[in-house]
Amino acid sequence: MEKSIKYWIYISVITACTIFMCFKQLKNNNWNRCISSDGKGYYAYLPAVFIYNDLQFQFVNQYETKYYKPGNTVDFTNKYDEKNVNKYWVGTAILMSPFFATAHFFAALSSLPTDGYSFVYQMMIAIGACFYLLLGLFFMRKLLLLYFCKEVEIFIALFAIVFATNLFYYTVAEPSMSHVYSMAIMSAFAYYAKKYFETYTLKYIKIAAILFAFIVLIRPSNAIVILALPFLAGSLKNLHQGFKNTKGIQLISVLTLLLAIISIQFIYYKQAAGAFFVYSYGNEKFNFLNPHINDFLFSYRRGLFVYAPLLFLALFGLIILAKKSSFQTKALAIFLICVIYILSSWWMWFYGGGFGMRPMIDFYVFFSIPLALLIGYFREVKSGKWIGLLAIVSCILIAQIQTYQKVNFILPWDGIDKEIYWKLFLKTDPAYIGKFTSENHAQ
Repeated sequence: MEKSIKYWIYISVITACTIFMCFKQLKNNNWNRCISSDGKGYYAYLPAVFIYNDLQFQFVNQYETKYYKPGNTVDFTNKYDEKNVNKYWVGTAILMSPFFATAHFFAALSSLPTDGYSFVYQMMIAIGACFYLLLGLFFMRKLLLLYFCKEVEIFIALFAIVFATNLFYYTVAEPSMSHVYSMAIMSAFAYYAKKYFETYTLKYIKIAAILFAFIVLIRPSNAIVILALPFLAGSLKNLHQGFKNTKGIQLISVLTLLLAIISIQFIYYKQAAGAFFVYSYGNEKFNFLNPHINDFLFSYRRGLFVYAPLLFLALFGLIILAKKSSFQTKALAIFLICVIYILSSWWMWFYGGGFGMRPMIDFYVFFSIPLALLIGYFREVKSGKWIGLLAIVSCILIAQIQTYQKVNFILPWDGIDKEIYWKLFLKTDPAYIGKFTSENHAQ
């Protein structure tokens, strides 16, 4: 029974993603526009390098006119010394590249245009997002096993992480966004880092270093995951021993590997703008003296715990973790506080239009651990399993109804306040569908 349960999370997720994508994309005729919003910038490296040989992205108007709705062009470049520079880093494009290559191969064999944006390219990016969701769940499960969680607890925790948060939405509705890719690599990093601190085997720290490099290449601010090492180590003794084991030539080899991968970004800057070091985000910056922590967590506009109450519930798992290790509890709590502080300090703390607090998706693996421990506690307490089941099912229902509202333009793309939120709360009546289609949803 325990062995068979581990497969059901993958089967259920694949089934749900397939049904939802077909429903959403076919219903709204969106298979031509799976590459959308900020995802156009993440993806653009691939056609720029392999099709158009154009690092200035002059081909943008060509695909926007051919495949996208008028008035929704996404400008993902900034000027540096009169040159166009993609403001997004290259990591997401690298992870998309196998699916881009597959699409290019099939497009060449068929009558479809090999322009990087025809149907087959769009579809393969959607498939790629689902692949990375499954990859992330694979490593989350392996990590949770290291914390001695049982298969049934892992299944419930992972199922809830997918369907009771905005992770599902950003996999199937906006598959070109970076979050599911980052979540997958972050989960793998957490697993291999934890594995290293349990075995002190050099190959694990090398793999973790490669994964950390990709975490940075996807979203530079996510380098903060390095602060999770004390938690993953489990104790100060393990942390000290782990660093002690990577002295000398071993440390040099790990750092060389790390820097070699990250240098891909700086080579791009040199080729595109003539300088190795470029701040590509222009006037977009962090303001660490004015974080919007309360808004980030609790606002109706985008609050983390408003749109994913499951994550608030997961925090109670820290109490369970504290009984096992006060050090790990403090380390995880401090890490999550640092993540929230840094992300809420971004000049646009709500991160544009979207569903929920999307930059936190990248860090969901660190919520999965206390969530699984809490589920284990509920299963052991008399009547607790029914309380826990009711809470999780409620979170899933709310998230899925709101996902339905989002893709059917019942919820606004942005600007939600308390009045709008409760007026539209769980409304699915056909009279509400399409209410906000006039908004500038970049498709």
